[in-house]
Amino acid sequence: MWKMEKRKVKGLGKAWVNTFDCVSDIIRATDKKHMHPKAWKEAQSHLTYNNGMDWLGVADRPELERVVSKGWKDGLKRVRENLSVLKTPKLPNLRRRRVWAAQGDSLDIHKVYSGNLDQAWRKSVREIGFSGLPTTGTIIVDICANAGTTAEQLFWPGAAALALAETLEESGRPVRIIAYTAATNTYSDDNGYNHEFNEILIKDAGVYFDYEKLASVICLSGFFRHYIFKAYCLPAAHGVQVESGLGHAVNEKTHDWSYASGKCLVVSGVDDQKSAQKFLNEQLKVYDADAA
Repeated sequence: MWKMEKRKVKGLGKAWVNTFDCVSDIIRATDKKHMHPKAWKEAQSHLTYNNGMDWLGVADRPELERVVSKGWKDGLKRVRENLSVLKTPKLPNLRRRRVWAAQGDSLDIHKVYSGNLDQAWRKSVREIGFSGLPTTGTIIVDICANAGTTAEQLFWPGAAALALAETLEESGRPVRIIAYTAATNTYSDDNGYNHEFNEILIKDAGVYFDYEKLASVICLSGFFRHYIFKAYCLPAAHGVQVESGLGHAVNEKTHDWSYASGKCLVVSGVDDQKSAQKFLNEQLKVYDADAA
């Protein structure tokens, strides 16, 4: 499901807010069959600029829609090739395992008869302590950018988020991923609701998600410059004027995210491989302490 509302957003101000429960929701909400004719017409005027790879990350919009539908294999491969070689700290595995102990959940009577009372019970334990950190975390990635930002620059914040999510989940930590966009002066609204804020729950904690499809959403600039651009135009159905430049992207980190829970990690300051590497290593240091 998705909803559109007017409200104040912390760190942004009065805004038109779209909240999408999953990727399919934004694709459905911005499809011609579901958009109001006024909103659809407005959206088409903002989709005329393609400029291929440098703008969308793929050759054209039909190719973009295919990749988002099927997944971005090349994008995921690039993430893994560029960030898997980093010297990322070894994370402790938080999955439970069965061990023998003096107390536990189930008793092995044969060990009792043999006198091995210290190892007669079986119980489930974490392989290592968690230092009080929550078992569920939220990775928040800003996929918004201004016109001068290249597809290459937009690739890396998502790459860092994807690599972090994959690493944490492999260590047994369920991860939730949120993508968002925030921009000022996207609209001319008589009541002052001139800004925009879109929030998409990409992946919920503990739920399997195809990493190729994840790459197509948070690493591929075309997702923002196609589906989010159309989402910008949804308020046109209510007579709101959408500005020709679609506003100015802002990188505020103080928003009230609807879906966030647990420890929140906001991907910021990332626009190339070097900064993605730095972000990834810095975020993993706190977990590395558990493995020492």
